[in-house]
Amino acid sequence: MQSETGNSGPETQVWRPWATVGLGLTVLAGYLIVQSLAAAGVVTFRILANPLSSLSRITQNLTSDGLVISLAILASTIVGMGLIIVFVRMRRQAGIGDYLGLRPIGKKAILVSLAVPSVLILLSETIDALFVKSSSAKFLIDAYMTSAWPPLLWAAVVVFAPVFEEAFFRGFVFVGLQPSRIGPAGTIAVTALAWTLLHTQQYDAFGMATVLAGGIALGVLRLSTGSLWSPLLMHFFWNLVAMTQTVLHVYGLIG
Repeated sequence: MQSETGNSGPETQVWRPWATVGLGLTVLAGYLIVQSLAAAGVVTFRILANPLSSLSRITQNLTSDGLVISLAILASTIVGMGLIIVFVRMRRQAGIGDYLGLRPIGKKAILVSLAVPSVLILLSETIDALFVKSSSAKFLIDAYMTSAWPPLLWAAVVVFAPVFEEAFFRGFVFVGLQPSRIGPAGTIAVTALAWTLLHTQQYDAFGMATVLAGGIALGVLRLSTGSLWSPLLMHFFWNLVAMTQTVLHVYGLIG
């Protein structure tokens, strides 16, 4: 049994590092299984609705299908958060908010949480426009065009995805690994890398590098403010900007 230093109350008991890794892999497995089941459910529905369509046509570009993405994120977030809550509750005297670091932040932290993604997005867009010409934007454009009901995609990408990913990576995993031998810097690096790997099917190499940089920034915010609200706010804002850019692309308002 081990108390986290600096990220939760002194009475909060957190899982030891190896227990955190094991339970974290269980959460991640449940999250990915539910996403697969959601995709399978959409495919099954489409087959039943149109039996004459070939299976290959129905499953084509499934990873960028907006309806599949929306339902998969919503369902897996509910299950993933449920598992996190169960595992936190298994620790005596461990409240959800205290364990994950859901403590209020001041105006300065709020401004920094909005300024950091703004700078990263501007830097990424500039490098992309001048040197890279990344195809990563195409993923969200395809998702939006196939979303069936765009508000559902907005909710999934802007709200649900950040909630689970931050509660898991910068919450549950972060507090369990930080007291270990890898320390705060190693914890930031490991959670950023793991978070980046979760997005391998969505982005090209430049997009993945941008996600990794964002993951490091999220971890630094989590450490420096001692609150999960800072990375949550940054993640919300980052995804909101990405969705707004997507809509502007779709309607030809930007190139």
